[in-house]
Amino acid sequence: MATKRYDPTATDFNGRYARWVAALESGTEAELLEATMALPTLNKRVLKKLAGVDRDEPDSTVRAEQKRVIVLLSEINANQAARLRERKQAEQRRRDRTVRVERRVELPATCARCGTKLKK
Repeated sequence: MATKRYDPTATDFNGRYARWVAALESGTEAELLEATMALPTLNKRVLKKLAGVDRDEPDSTVRAEQKRVIVLLSEINANQAARLRERKQAEQRRRDRTVRVERRVELPATCARCGTKLKK
């Protein structure tokens, strides 16, 4: 079975991220809200990391690339966590469907032909 991997092109990460950056630069509150909703992994922890990069990195090109990587990694991690949850749920469903039947068979203590007692 092939494993599913996060593909930023399949999820249009570049477009959503570019829209979010443009909304940040424009300062339009409504657009920023919509662009942030398009990147669901932008939580307080990720925003705190982004603020740390803004504070610590003087080069704007490096800063922009580091911020993009932080957001991309947050999406990849969220995707992996969702896949892990799905896998665990599938394993649980499989365990729930499994039926174990225990049967004990009494073996005869005497021979059916001659009637002598069998050794255990």
